[in-house]
Amino acid sequence: MKPIFKILIVFIVFYIILIFPGCGNKDNNPESKEIYFNIDSLRLGEKSDFTALDFSIHPPKNYRKLDSVNLLNVTSAINQTVNSDDQYKIIPQAMYVSDSTKSFLLVSLINFKDKDTNLSQLADRYFTSIEKKQDKNTLIKRGEYTKGGEKIYQLLLSSDFSVVFKILFENKQKEIVSLDYSVPKQIYQNEMKSIESSIGTLTINKSSKQ
Repeated sequence: MKPIFKILIVFIVFYIILIFPGCGNKDNNPESKEIYFNIDSLRLGEKSDFTALDFSIHPPKNYRKLDSVNLLNVTSAINQTVNSDDQYKIIPQAMYVSDSTKSFLLVSLINFKDKDTNLSQLADRYFTSIEKKQDKNTLIKRGEYTKGGEKIYQLLLSSDFSVVFKILFENKQKEIVSLDYSVPKQIYQNEMKSIESSIGTLTINKSSKQ
């Protein structure tokens, strides 16, 4: 395993512990409205099509996709931190990392035990479980909006070490997809435009939705 990847794994595990391991400032005033993002194409990488998950997105520029072996290592690290009492399972599908900034984008499926609950309730339950485990100094903000007519739920976690954007949406198969952007706190201001541009390229295939 390359040294840079060992460092990244440590950062990922720290990030997961930060999210899943007490309750911080919480701003819960979600307002569902259509959001339009300013997209800077110079800050974007190649388009990634997740055909099986019914969406596509451009990761930020200079984010490389992990191979299957390293993704398996990430999955193992996540599985070691998720509580057996949690009512969901995180199933990583792909991960893109910046070797220079230690930032990353993690694409996952969130498999909830209660499959009959709607997206709003599942997002609230999932975000609440995360919020309860935050350090008291972590800034927590929720957001709810639509993009291309599709409902998006967002959770922002800003700690002394990192800034994390967690985005949830539902695909046409009623699966819950999670996009996690994580950036070290000290470079967040420089990377924010890249994250906004990437989120702005999210396209959910709704052509065959019921």
